[in-house]
Amino acid sequence: MVTTSSTSNAVKLIYDTDISNDADDVSALAMIHALVDNGEAELLAVVTNSNARSDRTASTVDVINTYYNRPNIPIGVTKVTDLQEDGSWYGHNLYKMFPQDTPNDEQVADAVDVLRATLAAAEDNSISYIQAGYPINMASLLRSEPDEHSSLNGIDLVRQKVKVVVMMGGQYPHPGTEWNFSRNRPQDTKYVVDTWPTRMVFAGSEIGWRMYSGTSLQNVPVSNPVRYTYEVFKGFDTPNNAITDGFHSWDPPAVLWAVRGDQDLWTRINEGFNQVNDDGSSQWQTWRDDDRHEYLVKTQDDSVYIDIFDELYIRPPINIDDSLAIQTESNLVVDPFTGAGSKELSLDNNFTVTYSLGLSSQEISNSLDFSWGVTSSEVSELILNSFSNIEPTIFGSNMQVIPEIDLIDDI
Repeated sequence: MVTTSSTSNAVKLIYDTDISNDADDVSALAMIHALVDNGEAELLAVVTNSNARSDRTASTVDVINTYYNRPNIPIGVTKVTDLQEDGSWYGHNLYKMFPQDTPNDEQVADAVDVLRATLAAAEDNSISYIQAGYPINMASLLRSEPDEHSSLNGIDLVRQKVKVVVMMGGQYPHPGTEWNFSRNRPQDTKYVVDTWPTRMVFAGSEIGWRMYSGTSLQNVPVSNPVRYTYEVFKGFDTPNNAITDGFHSWDPPAVLWAVRGDQDLWTRINEGFNQVNDDGSSQWQTWRDDDRHEYLVKTQDDSVYIDIFDELYIRPPINIDDSLAIQTESNLVVDPFTGAGSKELSLDNNFTVTYSLGLSSQEISNSLDFSWGVTSSEVSELILNSFSNIEPTIFGSNMQVIPEIDLIDDI
């Protein structure tokens, strides 16, 4: 049974992400689900905009959606081909280790088709579009022609359905070149910023830079895929991993503002306009106003935002499907979503594994089949190094058999 917590006042969201690049791509999606659980938002569709080497951006999204018991949210991927390739610390393995049923990106629907279908079905002026990554899907949407979903072209469809786009990109108010705006098809960035027909709120990279969030994920069960993401992710300034050091909070501010607005956390600057150049560099200009353009400025210390983000990252999902459980040889049923008080897996001299996913510990000798499923990278490595004949298995009607787990693969 799949249910969602939404109210008539819930913010209707489309999330456009370059997931597989950074750890906060995953935690931002987890934030959205936590806000949906809280009745503050409704997630209508997710589209991806990166050329990930893993070819599994949609599967990664589906892992998170499924973990939060929303496996049927439409997912689309960009079909633009002239993109630089992005590596991933987690994209090669996340889809193997956690339940999901989405194929590789080549077999997933075109993002533009998903966007047009979602917008056509929405009420007028109802959609908040969160852009985190390269704005290539936005450009393709604007250029789209009438189809079976709507008789409107892309610009007119956006004008009719989208209330606001919250765009993580650029840096404000100072001039410069920023990753999302300039790495892939910067001409698309310029086209979108110049052409998008509705309100645009820019969350610059300066907001989340060195706003290290995510260490709270150490306190959630190893069955949480967001925890796994932060465990295996290492960035240029996260020498250990993101769960130990935290990671920049680039995308979460856009999510937070899209759903909760200013509160006492943000000031919006709307005098001027965002000028984007052909190379994707940008500068906030003040010699004229554009009533579409605004950018966010923090009003609190970074610690305030980190606390908000971390609290949303670790909220357990609600509306859990009881069939999703991990079962051991002794018929101990462990809820992979809400397990509490999990212990570190250890290996004693008798080659007995002692582990807990939240309810109790269980010892299983290496002569028995070891029933295991969604594990942290450390647990996976320990199992694979210690028991060459073990095949981790997930039980349950919505689970899958995982014959092998690659720890870090071709970053």
